[in-house]
Amino acid sequence: MDLHSGQAFWPIQNGLLRVYPPLARDERCEVAVIGGGITGALVAYHLVQAGLETVVLDRRDVGMGSTAASTALLQYAIDTHLTDLVGRVGEEHAVRAYRLCLEAVDKLAALVGTLDDP
Repeated sequence: MDLHSGQAFWPIQNGLLRVYPPLARDERCEVAVIGGGITGALVAYHLVQAGLETVVLDRRDVGMGSTAASTALLQYAIDTHLTDLVGRVGEEHAVRAYRLCLEAVDKLAALVGTLDDP
């Protein structure tokens, strides 16, 4: 996988799952989410679930920014080893951070399981 070419691995491997049209007219909404990567998509999902009229905007195809350069693997581990994090913030906060990461991956897996799209 070449992370410097600007070409995302997954669309090359699997093809584009969807193409979204460019914004061709003014849109009205309560919340505009800028960026259609994993973070923007999750933010928009939760805003819509909360009943807010939401529009996602991205200058590129969805998922073609930093999300495209990822391995598409979800991990509960953050960039700092637990033992190093304990030294920085204390055991209670470090363990809580790791547990919240694991919980987030579990919640995302549950969310994906509710979608109609394989």
